[in-house]
Amino acid sequence: MPIVTTNSINLSVENATRYVNDIKRDNRILSFFLGSTATQAGTPGSSEQRRIESYREASFYRVIDKDNVDVVTKKNDWAQVPFQTWNLFSDDLNNHYCVNANNVYLIIGNSELNTTEDDEQQAPSIRPTHTNGIVKHNDGYEYLYLYTISASARNVTSGNLWIPVPDINLDQYEGRLLYKKVNATALSDIEISYRNPEIPILSDTGTGAVIRLNTIPLSKSSRTESQKRFQIVGIEVVNIGTTEYQDADVRESLTVSMPNENAVTIFAIFNAITLGFSNTENFKVRNIIRAKYAMLSLIATSNEISTVTDQTDFFSFGVVEDVKDTSGNLAFKTSKPILNNEKIKTNNVKITVGRNGLSTAPTTTEFTVNTQLTLQAKTKFQKGKVASSKDGASSKIISEVQIQDSSQYEAGDTIKSEKSDTVFLIDSVTQPTIEPFSGKTLHIGDTTFSTENNTKLKTFVTQVIQRF
Repeated sequence: MPIVTTNSINLSVENATRYVNDIKRDNRILSFFLGSTATQAGTPGSSEQRRIESYREASFYRVIDKDNVDVVTKKNDWAQVPFQTWNLFSDDLNNHYCVNANNVYLIIGNSELNTTEDDEQQAPSIRPTHTNGIVKHNDGYEYLYLYTISASARNVTSGNLWIPVPDINLDQYEGRLLYKKVNATALSDIEISYRNPEIPILSDTGTGAVIRLNTIPLSKSSRTESQKRFQIVGIEVVNIGTTEYQDADVRESLTVSMPNENAVTIFAIFNAITLGFSNTENFKVRNIIRAKYAMLSLIATSNEISTVTDQTDFFSFGVVEDVKDTSGNLAFKTSKPILNNEKIKTNNVKITVGRNGLSTAPTTTEFTVNTQLTLQAKTKFQKGKVASSKDGASSKIISEVQIQDSSQYEAGDTIKSEKSDTVFLIDSVTQPTIEPFSGKTLHIGDTTFSTENNTKLKTFVTQVIQRF
């Protein structure tokens, strides 16, 4: 029977990283569309039907800028609520890091004595503000500074749900002692003859790591220090290590540092404490805070949109890969084009409609948005939908139309609007340069974006999260 793995965090992080890197290196070029002439009521964006219709509904395609793509993870703002600590023995981590003032911190302590009994029981009261190293506060919380979110990255991932995560490795913390817990209840009946003993951790590979066992006295104060007995109530790390640890003999470390204690006592202490050293091969920030998501920011300004379409209201959007032009080449050559006509391309067919012989002239009321158009004198069953209309010269109407097969429209064809019995003549046709049904539709969603009455620059901004 095959092994089913549902929690491969590092694999997910690696896939998210490769996905984003492919886009940034132009190995994958993604674009998005805005489109539809009305709300797509009753048919969810994730349905296959919406994918089938996506080419017809797309009014234009805009390349997704490589600078607007990043690996992200969920944002945990610092707050006065209990947090987890980073724990290399658990796969159920979600709030073991926090963000304060755009600095990201790994939480490596969440109580004064680091006991299993107090784990996730106490809330912090002092905000972390340092930008280097490890700091422990008087509230018991201990933070390892990871990185600061750059201003440019904050623009990409604006909002309160996600943060960008850089692809950096914490070299100076590889193989270091960053996790410590003690089961104080298990040691409630154990007495030792040392006050707050410091224990250097023995290893064949690493050096410098030292822990301290926090104790309280059990004997009367009148006794001499050598006569006193102590109870272990906590643990702390005095030194995380000066070189990388690939192994550690904790039991022997306790034995060497506390020679007055018998083997039974040493074994009890050994079983009650848990120490964890970070990975020596790589200690990547993305793995540490589980950055297994890619964020795509879809951005288009009203000025850009107006260069390719007169349509002003849009009700759907979608992400597409490898859209091609009518020559069979990729419609977008790079994810960072310079010229506007290399960034955005129309997909509506534009027709100019006039009188057919002695018929009346067309009016914009007969070609309002979402009106259906039917070709005459051709055995065609597809109906077009008006996306925009405006008055043209010589009593003509210039309309943009959405239709599955735009090649059906040719100059000299006759056409009728569902709002009139009059048959009109198509004087000219401008076909889009996008190859029909090209590209792979990766995502579809609903929106209500309008550039109408554009006295100020308007910007369509939507963020799509891809989970790996």
